[in-house]
Amino acid sequence: SGNIYTSATCGDSLSKCADKKTLTTSGATTHVTNKQYNSSGSWTVQANGTSYLTWKTYDNAGNSKTCGQITAQVDKVAPTCTTVVKKGSSSGSNYTGGWYSGSIYTSANCGDGLSGCADKKTLTTSGATTPVTNKQYNSSGSWTVYANGTSYLTWKTYDNAGNSKTCSKITAQVDTKGPTITLESSSKGSSHKASDGSTCYTSYMVNPKCTDEHSGYSGYTQGNGDAYNFSVGKGKTRTVTCKDKAGNTTTKKFGPYNVCKYSQSSVCGYGTKQESYSCTKYKWVKDSKTIAAYAGENDKAYAECRAICKDSDKRGCYYQYAGGQAGDVEGGTINHWLCHYEVKTAYSATCYKDVTYTKSCYHY
Repeated sequence: SGNIYTSATCGDSLSKCADKKTLTTSGATTHVTNKQYNSSGSWTVQANGTSYLTWKTYDNAGNSKTCGQITAQVDKVAPTCTTVVKKGSSSGSNYTGGWYSGSIYTSANCGDGLSGCADKKTLTTSGATTPVTNKQYNSSGSWTVYANGTSYLTWKTYDNAGNSKTCSKITAQVDTKGPTITLESSSKGSSHKASDGSTCYTSYMVNPKCTDEHSGYSGYTQGNGDAYNFSVGKGKTRTVTCKDKAGNTTTKKFGPYNVCKYSQSSVCGYGTKQESYSCTKYKWVKDSKTIAAYAGENDKAYAECRAICKDSDKRGCYYQYAGGQAGDVEGGTINHWLCHYEVKTAYSATCYKDVTYTKSCYHY
């Protein structure tokens, strides 16, 4: 992963080494052919890639010796590090961020065109998932986030020259738990026994509230979070469904509640009561009338109370009569008689009658 220094040392026990050596290069480094150096000369390979270097030493008698070829491989370029983030498993669809309602699979791919990728990568995690620091894996290693919450994962890849590359940090947000529905508030009216014997309330109100521990509340798909007043009826229920930002839903039913009203109804039964009204009544009132019988000369005459009592509105007549005979006298005779009886007489009064009515009670 750095520069490579090269040189050659001569050894000669006879004529001794000359102050000379030559170098021929090929490959990635700059090309030279039999370039001459003094005995202390050197060549440093800086170019990335594979270079080939051949040194030759000389003695003072003109003899030369070619050293073994040097193969120098330089890789000062970090490998690439590409994250792999999938929903559920390595074969799932790409996870592009945000809250997801399942596990999140992560890994990293290495790329290197020089020394090649090493069979090694490391991982550091924090947040909701289990924390690790520079945990080492082979090239196929992976990590799946199961924990609810936000997790942070940083993969690092390595090449065979020892260079490394840190991938961009992965933020994985998992929420596999549905939201929670509670009652923000509720109220109920007075409790009573209904006509059928059940317990009921004159009113009932619920105000649901949806919360979510991880991704957060997103909205209602059934019902809403407003205060809800139940209508009159038996076994009344209210069902609400809310969802979180990961798409999880929770449904909750409130009730059953019995809501009743107080009024007259046939289910309450019937009663009777006396009711007054204006009417006409009759009574017998004593009355009398004088009747007369007139007899002329040599005549007879009679007058009876009986005729008066033929009227159905009169009663109690004395069936006596007045009568007389005039005889052979000048003039006539008049007899009077007082009839006593009772007359049927109407008068205004207050009457009473029994009236049937429906009772009042608490009912549905």
